Amino acid sequence: TGTTVETVTYQVTASANGCVNPVTQSYTVTVYPIPVATFVSTTPTICSGQQTTHIQINAAVAGSTFTWTASASSANVHGFTTPGSGNTISDNLTNTGTTVETVTYQVTASANGCVNPVTQSYTVTVYPIPTVIFTSTTPMICSGQTTDINLSSPVAGSAFSWTSSVSNPALSGNSASSGNKIADILSNASAVQQTATYQVTPTANGCSNPVPATYSVTVNPVANVSCLASQTICSATATAPVALSSTTAGAVFSWTTAGDPGTSGFALNGSGNAIPSDTLFNSNTVQSIVTYTITASFSGCTGTNTTHKVYVSPLPVVTNNPLSQTICSGAASAPVTLTADVTPTTFSWTASSASPITGFATNGTSVIPAQTLVNNGVIPGFVDYHIIPVSQIGIACPGTPADYLINVNFLPTPSLTGLNSICVNNSTVYSTEAGMSNYTWNVSAAGSIISGGSVNDNTVTVLWNTAGSQTVSVNYNLSTGCTANTPTVLNITVKPRPVVTNAANSSICSGSAISIPLHADLAGTTFSWTATPSAATITGAFPGSGPVLTDTLANTGSTIETVTYSVTPSLNGCDGATSNFVVTIYPVAKVVFSPNGQNFCSGGATSIALASPVAGTAFSWTATPSSANVNGYSAGTGDTISQTLNNTSFNNETVSYQVSCTANGCTGTPNSVIVSVFPIPSVSFASCQDATTTTAAKPITLKGGTPLGGTYAGTGVNTGIFYPSLAGAGTFTITYSFLSANGCSSSALQTITVINAPSFFCNSTLTDIRDNKQYPTVQIGTQCWMSVNLNYGNVIASSAMQRDNCIPEKYCFNDNPANCSSIGGLYQWDELMRFSSVQGGQGLCPPGWHIPSQNDWQNLFTFYLGNGFAGDPLKTTGFSGFNALLSGMHFNNTSWNFDDFAVMYWTSTSHSPTKAWAHGLNEYNPSVSNYPSNRSNAFPVRCLKD
Repeated sequence: TGTTVETVTYQVTASANGCVNPVTQSYTVTVYPIPVATFVSTTPTICSGQQTTHIQINAAVAGSTFTWTASASSANVHGFTTPGSGNTISDNLTNTGTTVETVTYQVTASANGCVNPVTQSYTVTVYPIPTVIFTSTTPMICSGQTTDINLSSPVAGSAFSWTSSVSNPALSGNSASSGNKIADILSNASAVQQTATYQVTPTANGCSNPVPATYSVTVNPVANVSCLASQTICSATATAPVALSSTTAGAVFSWTTAGDPGTSGFALNGSGNAIPSDTLFNSNTVQSIVTYTITASFSGCTGTNTTHKVYVSPLPVVTNNPLSQTICSGAASAPVTLTADVTPTTFSWTASSASPITGFATNGTSVIPAQTLVNNGVIPGFVDYHIIPVSQIGIACPGTPADYLINVNFLPTPSLTGLNSICVNNSTVYSTEAGMSNYTWNVSAAGSIISGGSVNDNTVTVLWNTAGSQTVSVNYNLSTGCTANTPTVLNITVKPRPVVTNAANSSICSGSAISIPLHADLAGTTFSWTATPSAATITGAFPGSGPVLTDTLANTGSTIETVTYSVTPSLNGCDGATSNFVVTIYPVAKVVFSPNGQNFCSGGATSIALASPVAGTAFSWTATPSSANVNGYSAGTGDTISQTLNNTSFNNETVSYQVSCTANGCTGTPNSVIVSVFPIPSVSFASCQDATTTTAAKPITLKGGTPLGGTYAGTGVNTGIFYPSLAGAGTFTITYSFLSANGCSSSALQTITVINAPSFFCNSTLTDIRDNKQYPTVQIGTQCWMSVNLNYGNVIASSAMQRDNCIPEKYCFNDNPANCSSIGGLYQWDELMRFSSVQGGQGLCPPGWHIPSQNDWQNLFTFYLGNGFAGDPLKTTGFSGFNALLSGMHFNNTSWNFDDFAVMYWTSTSHSPTKAWAHGLNEYNPSVSNYPSNRSNAFPVRCLKD
């Protein structure tokens, strides 16, 4: 296993016929080592075609020689030697693909004629030489734009670096840098095209392409514009054409036009060597500007912009509003200072009139002065002032002429018609000419204008409030606005009206009579009246006339109603104002009960609302009981009878309430209501179940509540049964509730304490948690039995029956309590079962144990070969550990029998309404009897674990 030649020498001893040659013979075997090739290389990775492999092959065995074969990862690799031999592998490898490839050499080592059967491999990685792929959207750009040349390579992971050169120093912005994109901002300051050339070298896996890739970008120059700077014109006149030129030969021109808001008439854009003439309009009140923005372009590259501005002066418009005024003949006109929408503006005017009007000036400049004008005709006339405005912005521009008119009108004479004699407090209409304006009506202090009479009305309706001599006058303006110098006046005589002086309100109860004398302020006044009831429930109200108002009025409804007597006084044909005598008729109240009677249990409260159809009714009452067994009632007042009533008897009792009422001082109709008070049932709940039980105990049928027919409730209770496992550990309150036929309820309480079932193992001693008595137990087959008789409950004399009184009762043999301690108690079947018929129930056994059923006993007998043989092993003389004592029994509550001879044990299985199954053993027979026994017999009991 070493690296040098080694030997093994065998010393051979020969023996024959018991004779051994004392001289050994030796034989030597030479063992050559197997050489293992190892590699020393400075070129585990090379670039395609740029490097030669330098792989030195060695072995630890002196004199080793080497041969090899070579294989490539793909057909893209060339230049490897196969087969080959020697101590050095020197190949110039090339990779014509775009991915990394390998060449693997399998080397066989030999020495001393021994060839290593296992070849050693050495792998050389050959990286491809990357190339450049140019992707560009900018082979030609304009000066100031950015190149967009993306660089990529078929060889993954390639990186790029570059240098650049320009065709002329006027071109700048080129770079020498690295990355995946050439983004240079190139500027051409010359007037001709220039070129930027980029030389890009790609590198991948440390291998660079020795020949850079070249890419050129053409950069166009920026052209400029020369033209006239500006000109000024008046709105609605033409501009002068503008010639365009550039220092860049071959440049072409285009322009866009923008005007200030309100300027129009120019083309939005154009092209050529001159901007043509445009007629421009300025609708503004200030000078506006139209700007022509001219661009020179060369080979698709836009040059610098130059602007040509045209200043357009506005045409003024006279802005006096209105351009007229109207005056009445003989009045002075208002002076007018002329204004225009353009500042500054100058004015000139001339005046003329086709009407017979005098008093006006014939010419002027910026002001039309105040003038007193007289219309000498019979129709409206006017003076016309013709105005010329001239703006003074930049250049003088005449605007639109305007005419200012002063209208001169004549004066009217109003008419006035209407009644000149009328009763006071009456109204009448007075009229004048229609179609005029600015009517002015005046009425003397005794009159009130109730309609019309406004500046727009040619009529007025006047209510004359005071008797005596009065006046009405009117004036108005013509449609021209001119009015008469004095109004027209009409004289009026106003006659007085009588007034009722004793109008008043009164009130009566339904069915009463009224008698009201009538008086007025003027002698000789007569009276008439109408009667208006407020509802159809009022009778006895009639219209009439005379000095006294009389009627007998009745209100058959439930609300307060009225009769309104409207009395009209009259004198000299003039009716006075109607006066109202309002008589209030109060209705008769009655009592309405809600509810109309009540029934409830003793201790309940009345809640009888007292109401009446008549609002505001007051109530009072007295109370009468059915007997002295009722208390809590009393007389009272108010709108609710709310009293707590108690019934101390066992009979149904009543209280009768007699209720009186009054409303608005009128006595109403009385009524009565009866309340029934039911007695509360007397409920008790005796403890008929174990006060303490365990979570492992059987469900307990609850009893002991009286009267019978009630319900049990509480934690763990369902349909009258208490489930200890459901309730869990704790002390729980059980409620017994009883509802009488009258719906009155009462309840009583008991508690049950549930503990977690104590740990117990059969064949150990059982401690009854109810009275701490201890019982030995025995395991027989799958059953766990008490091995002594149950001794639970209160001792009673055997002459008395064990009763369903919720007290566990027992007899002691021969009525000797000491016998219960030695042989256990004796129980009648119903007492033992707690007066239940549930087979396998707990009965009087401890929690977690039960009275064995017929089947439970039969399983015990089967364990000992059946009824015929089970008696012997179960007796105290037997071997089972059951230890049945032949302690006798009590028959029919009359005699003690079979002491020291026989015994009977109860099962929980009923035989009939008067009998249950029992099993007996005696001194002589090995069997166990199966006996339907009278339930009144008293036997001992053995309990069986649940």
